[in-house]
Amino acid sequence: MSIVTEACPTATVSPSVSVVLRLL
Repeated sequence: MSIVTEACPTATVSPSVSVVLRLL
């Protein structure tokens, strides 16, 4: 269960980080 819980936020943060890096 912990793996799924950690994977969800990661999937949500990864795209956000990539977008921020593109803006930079």
